[in-house]
Amino acid sequence: MDSRELPQYLEAVREALTLWKQMEKYFETDSKPRAGLGRSRSKSTGGTESAERKRRKPGGFPSKISHNRKGDAMHLKDVLDRYPGAPRAEQIRAIFEAALTEAERRKKEERAKVRGDLIKRNPSVSDVGKCQRAVYYSLRNVPPTNPPTPDSLMSFGLGHAAEDWLAGILETLGAEIEREVPVEIEHDGEKITGRIDLILHLRGVGMMELKTINSRAMGWMLKRNEPGRDEHRAQLNLYMHATGTAVAFLVYVVKDATKGEPFVFPFEVLYDQSKALEGLARLAELAKAARSEQDPGIPAGYTGKGYPCNYCPWWNACFPFDKG
Repeated sequence: MDSRELPQYLEAVREALTLWKQMEKYFETDSKPRAGLGRSRSKSTGGTESAERKRRKPGGFPSKISHNRKGDAMHLKDVLDRYPGAPRAEQIRAIFEAALTEAERRKKEERAKVRGDLIKRNPSVSDVGKCQRAVYYSLRNVPPTNPPTPDSLMSFGLGHAAEDWLAGILETLGAEIEREVPVEIEHDGEKITGRIDLILHLRGVGMMELKTINSRAMGWMLKRNEPGRDEHRAQLNLYMHATGTAVAFLVYVVKDATKGEPFVFPFEVLYDQSKALEGLARLAELAKAARSEQDPGIPAGYTGKGYPCNYCPWWNACFPFDKG
């Protein structure tokens, strides 16, 4: 980008963020009235506004998603009731975004009931190969500066649904499958935990780590002749270390594959002990750093642009200026 275009670019980003923050106010749970997009209006019949509409601030999004009579946190019809005057298309979008956000909230609530809390106490196998600072923040339980947006929640949900659907199909056809197999590894006084996606007991196929991916990302991977992302291979290698497995498969499933094109890309992974021990040592070191509050800082070469920075929950913690 030409340096002369930078001020205009930053201004456009600020305007976009302002608009998004106005939309986010729709999902807030405090009781203060909020101004936002849309205009309230009287009923088309010409009658007076209902008492509920009179209580709303004109031109505002609802200050919170109301509770229905049964005490549930949200009912979808409440979204329409509390989002007056906006174009119907925006109301439909709000319904889906509210549903995704609420589903994520309830999932965390249920997880907290099972575990007692949502505090992360030790590294997970999936942390291997990730940004050292992101792992540090997760172990410090630092609140995300960039929590998942509705579109991210949609992508995550579709990915998990695709994995469950495929596993169900294999089981229907007679395959013996183990899903979400827990593992625990002790290294240098630290505990590292994880869950193996899928173990398929069918003529020795064995362990598989499933990853959903979009066609564009898969295309780039194939173009660069990569046998899977490094962090994914490192993750699978640790599962192999924990279970004494010599060979496993990293399987990418393209969730938006074009008709007639391949949608499953399996890559064989051979166990590498040296890399496994290297990864475990790194995770143990980060666990100790988190307890002593020794921030490892931004890794060399991380600029805040592209993968994985663009998907990081703590993006703004590292690059506050760039995000406005």
